[in-house]
Amino acid sequence: MTTNMMENAPLTVPGFLTEEWAEDVRRALNAGPDEDARAAKLPNYWRWIEGVRSTYSSSWALGVVGLPDAPDDGGYLRLDWQDGQCVKASVLGPAKPAEMAVDYVLRGDLATWRQLLSDECDPRRVVMYRQLRLEKGDTLSFFQAIYFFAEAVGVLSKVPVRL
Repeated sequence: MTTNMMENAPLTVPGFLTEEWAEDVRRALNAGPDEDARAAKLPNYWRWIEGVRSTYSSSWALGVVGLPDAPDDGGYLRLDWQDGQCVKASVLGPAKPAEMAVDYVLRGDLATWRQLLSDECDPRRVVMYRQLRLEKGDTLSFFQAIYFFAEAVGVLSKVPVRL
């Protein structure tokens, strides 16, 4: 059994919340779900996802609290979307959600991120069971594209990382 958050992974696997990992996430998001993920759902579902994605422009800060040796506000992966493409991914240090210049801030604790980045996890459940909590942003607008967000988190969860 393999895991995305390999504790003793080779040095070629980037660390969690590093710029290298953020860039790997950006590339994976632009490539989209793999064939296995696509085969698991109906074609109409993917047409709907592509319809939402084609015009999606927003910014997300996905945060983690409870990192060892980090302030209470933890760190964030910032993803900037423009017309359905993730045009920029970066790592932000500790910040208060209300002070962040992004459309949406979602945070989870370290246990949630460990779960999310493991092969045993269904990332969509992490989203649907609110283990990543929306802390900033227009709730209605966010939830109008929730399945697109959930699929993006599914892609993100497959990107190899050392945690």
